[in-house]
Amino acid sequence: MISKKCWREVFFQNRKSLRKRQGVTLIEVVAGLVMVGSLLTVMIITAGRFEKNRAKALQKLQAVRIADSLMTDFFASGFPTIGSEGFVPGSSQLHWKVTGQENANAPTLLADVRLLIHKLDVPQQTLASIEVLISKDTLGQRRSPLP
Repeated sequence: MISKKCWREVFFQNRKSLRKRQGVTLIEVVAGLVMVGSLLTVMIITAGRFEKNRAKALQKLQAVRIADSLMTDFFASGFPTIGSEGFVPGSSQLHWKVTGQENANAPTLLADVRLLIHKLDVPQQTLASIEVLISKDTLGQRRSPLP
């Protein structure tokens, strides 16, 4: 049998140890907040970068589709001369330009032609580019539409 003195010691010892473990210390709370804050910061930065890259990719995809459509029109109705440029139909922000050089030494009389799509306010940043070799005699000629 446990004596009263011994019983009191066991009871108060267990109670003291329970008191020590019942709550969370201020240091533990601050450490948890720092970890959660760091995690949220990383997530927000990553989401911002993702959205920026997504917007650029969608812009380039739109430019590639436009370039494909322009090339189809050019081959159907005649390719414009080197140095030609204009606005993309339906867009006041995108601009197209035909650059290249005629190769005088080429035995087949080919022209190296590049179609560039870029934003009007940033002409140095090409969104899409298509390079083709075409016959020099087709440059600047208009074809009659197919029946």
